Amino acid sequence: MSSLRRELVFLILQFLDEEKFKEAVHKLEQESWFFFNMKYFEDQVQAGEWEEVERYLSGFTKVEDNRYSMKIFFEIRKQKYLEALDKQDRAKAVEILVKDLRNEQLSKYGDTKSACNIMLVELKKLIEANPLFRDKLTFSVFKASRLRTLINQRLFSCGTSKEGESHLVEWNESEGAIKRAYSGFRKRSLGVVQFDTTRDRFLAAGDEFQIKFWDMDNTNILTCIDCDGGLHASPRLRFNKEGSLLAVTTSDNGIKILANIDGQRMLRMIEARAFDGPRGISEAVNVKIQPSTSASPILERNDRVQLPMSLLSGMESGRLADVKPRVHEAMEKLKTWKSSDISDPSQLKNLKLPDPLTPSKVVRLMYTNSGLAVLALASNAIHKLWKWQRNERNPSESELKFPWKKVKTKLKGHQKLISGLAFSQSLNILVSSGADAQLCVWSIDGWEKKKSRIIQAPPGQLAPLVGETRVQFHNNQSHLLVVHESQVAIYDSQLECLRAWYPRDSLSSPVSSAIYSCDGQMIFTGFCDGAVGIFDSDSLNLRCRIAPSAYIPTSISSGNPFPVVIAAHPSDINQFALGMSDGGVHVIEPSDTEAKWGGAGGSTSQENGALTSVPSSSALNAHPPSETPSR
Repeated sequence: MSSLRRELVFLILQFLDEEKFKEAVHKLEQESWFFFNMKYFEDQVQAGEWEEVERYLSGFTKVEDNRYSMKIFFEIRKQKYLEALDKQDRAKAVEILVKDLRNEQLSKYGDTKSACNIMLVELKKLIEANPLFRDKLTFSVFKASRLRTLINQRLFSCGTSKEGESHLVEWNESEGAIKRAYSGFRKRSLGVVQFDTTRDRFLAAGDEFQIKFWDMDNTNILTCIDCDGGLHASPRLRFNKEGSLLAVTTSDNGIKILANIDGQRMLRMIEARAFDGPRGISEAVNVKIQPSTSASPILERNDRVQLPMSLLSGMESGRLADVKPRVHEAMEKLKTWKSSDISDPSQLKNLKLPDPLTPSKVVRLMYTNSGLAVLALASNAIHKLWKWQRNERNPSESELKFPWKKVKTKLKGHQKLISGLAFSQSLNILVSSGADAQLCVWSIDGWEKKKSRIIQAPPGQLAPLVGETRVQFHNNQSHLLVVHESQVAIYDSQLECLRAWYPRDSLSSPVSSAIYSCDGQMIFTGFCDGAVGIFDSDSLNLRCRIAPSAYIPTSISSGNPFPVVIAAHPSDINQFALGMSDGGVHVIEPSDTEAKWGGAGGSTSQENGALTSVPSSSALNAHPPSETPSR
């Protein structure tokens, strides 16, 4: 059976187990032959459910398959015989002896429980040694609720035009058209509307000094809250992973934390567990829930839709699986290596996505969860969608929970506009960053500000720094990527700078954007002169420099375009997309001869623990940059 089929079976097994469909789980384990549940087998043996033990085992092997299988069944039936004797059920014991066993010494045994434990140890050894059970005793590792996440993927976007018209829409990815437009915005918004989604199937957007909520399947506004005032006209907001907490920026450069019922319960548990005496806890603020009476025109499709294109159509279906890249052990040891320099288009694969519309600076860029579409938001509020293969569908059912009723606390600490928010689920903290170049760590336990720090200025540069600062947590949820025009730095949760890189040498222009690769092993970094640097995330050593001449045609390079935003592919560790200042979007991969970034130089990359790469998509070769979207 194919590896794809195996992965699908494991996803279904995980879903059935999470939903407590126990009988269905074990039936699928048997029928698929992919996973022998040793824990379930042990439980049935310990409970003396011998009929179920043999039935489950028979789904994987028969008595006559090999000597291991024969021994396994013999040990089980011997134990059945001993227990029948122990219960004085001589008729049953004789039946087992005559029907299932043949002339074996069964007289020496202690009590039934001890004999069962000894037999179980022997059974486990036999099962592990049996070649028929090879590769069936280990369950594949998936993130929680992986199947539900895959099916539940949907694409939303939000923006505000120069005229102040704001739109929040859901896209039909197969057609590149708008599926539904959500109402409830004022006709002329006072700022660029920011939004976020939660896994509980709600949308939230900051508009009109409020937070407005929608159910994803209903275009009418669900409710709105003013958070007791003090918000920006269009505040930034961000949910935590569970969707139980919502961080919102305020007009006085503070942060308010909103909690739904689950979030309040979690916070009460944390506070009760951690409370060890009087301490300052930020004041909880009640808010009013008001129905929205405002409505805005439905988004007109003709002037807001970027037609889809058939791009990267040759991409293998196997690319959809979670990437589990292996890292050489040498990666753990810090070494220096010579970085490669890419200056010629032949040294990489680059596709400038076709765009017949008037160019406008790209201010936001993202891949869909499947990695098979790219959505760009331009500064003129037009959304552009490029899609190259259909593999997702929108769910038809939802489980609704009432959203955030209460402001849990107000967080104050920044002097200027807040430009970045990042939750760490494992550390129970929120990190905020602002245009004052300040980082703040807020504890979810009591919402106290644990620490704040102005990012370190480069040597020879006057402090304090100013300018927008972005933050992103590494996959390990403990290391924090901090991006400022003056540097790319890695901080720990205590805001101690572990290492920093400052523009110099061939990468001397200010940093314009940076993001982790999907596996967290690389940092893709853009510069204001159009260059791109690819750094090792552990050491911040430069792996590779991509010159503007390698991907920007000479015919348009006179305008000095540069990457404003970068999006990392969600599963291909080497692919990323650049959103440019001139409105262009480039998808970039290593060349077929390199296979990975920084792979040039033979032994150099190998000695320094270069990453094992996902097979590169041939799609960037399949469609030349001059191709226009299909209609």
